[in-house]
Amino acid sequence: MHPYATDSSERERIFSIIAVVVIGVVWLLHLTLGSFYWWWNPITIMGLYGLLYLLFGKVIWRAGFLHLIRLVRTPDLSGTWKGKIKLASRWRGKVQDATVTINQTWTRISVLFETETTKAHSLIASILTQQPEGPVLSYEYLNEPKPGAKDAFNIQRGSARLVLSGDTLEGSFYYGSGKQQQFGSLTVTRAPE
Repeated sequence: MHPYATDSSERERIFSIIAVVVIGVVWLLHLTLGSFYWWWNPITIMGLYGLLYLLFGKVIWRAGFLHLIRLVRTPDLSGTWKGKIKLASRWRGKVQDATVTINQTWTRISVLFETETTKAHSLIASILTQQPEGPVLSYEYLNEPKPGAKDAFNIQRGSARLVLSGDTLEGSFYYGSGKQQQFGSLTVTRAPE
C-alpha cells in the first residue's frame, strides 16, 4: 500500500479533533488519579494520540455516520470490483472481463487490476472528493503481461481515472507510449462481500 492524496480538508480537521480528545482524556485522568498521574502523563499523551490515530485510520473513518455528517468525505473504495474493459486502440473494440481489488485505509491505498492477459498495480493515487461528476479515483500503475499471454508486451506504465457513482467505478485508462500505447474504458461494480 502507498499513500494517496485527496482534495478534502478532513485530514487537518481530524488531526485537531484527535488532539482535543486526547487532551480531554488526559485531563480527566489527571483529575481522577491526582498527583500520582504526573509520572505517566507524557507517555499517555503520545501513546493515546498514536492509538486513536491508528484506530481512526484503519477502522473509525469507515463509520457511516461520519460520512453522513460530512466529517469524512473520502469514500471507502475497499473491496473487489468486477466488470469489463474495452480497449479502444490496437485491438479496437475488444472487451475483456476485469477485476479490480482495492485495499484502503484513511491515508493509504493499493489498486490491483487484473484481466486474463494482464495484471497491474498502483504506484501513486489520489481521491478527489469535490468533482462535479462525483468522487474520482485517479492513479498511475505498472502494467505487466501474464506469463503465456497472447500478444504479450513489455512492462509498461499507465494511468486511470475512475468516477464513483453508487457502487460503480467508471472511466478511462491508458498505458504504454508511442506505437505501443493502449487506451480504453473500464466499468466495474463492487462485488458483494
